[in-house]
Amino acid sequence: MPRRRPHPRSRGFLAFTAPDEDFSLVQALTSLNGLGSAGHPLIVGYNIIALGDDQHPQARLLLLLQWLEASYGFDQRAKFDAQQEKHTVERTSLLAKLKTMKDNGELTRQEWKLAKRIPRFAQPSLGEALSHYLKLHNDLDVSAKLDKTTLIKEVIATSEATNVTEALTKVRNGLSHGTATYDAIQLLDVVQDLHPLVRAEYLRLLGGSFNADSLRY
Repeated sequence: MPRRRPHPRSRGFLAFTAPDEDFSLVQALTSLNGLGSAGHPLIVGYNIIALGDDQHPQARLLLLLQWLEASYGFDQRAKFDAQQEKHTVERTSLLAKLKTMKDNGELTRQEWKLAKRIPRFAQPSLGEALSHYLKLHNDLDVSAKLDKTTLIKEVIATSEATNVTEALTKVRNGLSHGTATYDAIQLLDVVQDLHPLVRAEYLRLLGGSFNADSLRY
């Protein structure tokens, strides 16, 4: 496996800090158990061992992105349920109109076949999740760090992607579907810059906060 780049920061920082002096470990454990029982995907999924040196950077990156996307969908479930209801109504109405056009001979068989491929579900996207968490934890400056990585710069330069979220989405899609491969060292750089974002959100859910200086590789 590629070697992690040395972490230059001090070992004097704690990974978990409380927002106020009244915060207790019991509160954090209560939140952990509650969210875990509810099946929150980041709480039940986040596993530092799965991000270890013995795991390929490609696997680590896919895990980090999966946790962020699933966490966002879980937290925004009510919003997406409402969007799904609206989408279903609009899709049904549109298909009815298109079927009438087909029956009247205004659409070819192939056009009708394509029309029926309108997605049934309005799912949250990885881009939405990334934008949300990059903004929520903007003190970590993750977006600016990722923007400087070789992988993100190359993807933006050679594709339709114009920013970090679009580039990461393109990388994820390529890796997930097996249609693209990337240099392991370049992937590792992205993993090292993205991991603090995931860890920060994990700790926020437990009621704490995260000091990126404490995350060492």
